[in-house]
Amino acid sequence: MEAIGGSLALSFLGNLLYQIFSNEWQNLSFSFDVVDMPDTQDPFAIASTLLKVTEQSYWDRDFETFASCFRIPHIIGSLEGDRIVETLEELRAIFDTMGAHYEALGALALRREAYEAVLVDNDNLRVMFTSQQELPNRVLTNKINFYSEVEREGEDWKITLTRAVSSDETLGPSFIPDR
Repeated sequence: MEAIGGSLALSFLGNLLYQIFSNEWQNLSFSFDVVDMPDTQDPFAIASTLLKVTEQSYWDRDFETFASCFRIPHIIGSLEGDRIVETLEELRAIFDTMGAHYEALGALALRREAYEAVLVDNDNLRVMFTSQQELPNRVLTNKINFYSEVEREGEDWKITLTRAVSSDETLGPSFIPDR
């Protein structure tokens, strides 16, 4: 894992330096390249891969892999409003808050499934999915519906927007849009 982290840091630093010295700093976005995306244009395969990887990342407490699925800045929304996540530190805080929330609930697993995935064009994907937690004694929380926008970056797909489109008390504190 140390070698991967080192190459991630070099890749990130190289990307940052290139954008600064090529006057592309206005378009600066942060992302990691850890996830092997399926070599397909199948929207469900792409969506399912991103859901599986981010889901497993919570349980493994693996922020780097989790972050590799997102583009920063990233928009997180709920019925109460939107929040723009502008830094990896903000994304890390959300990741840690959600992990603590799942732990406080006693969640044993996340169950997330795409039920609609549409390629808008070759580089843009729209996804609707449900999420619920498995609690002790096989109790499942209510399903929460989410909408995500995903964009292609080179060979990778990055989540650019995630919005809860249903309300539930188990949603968790990170989807409250205040800072």
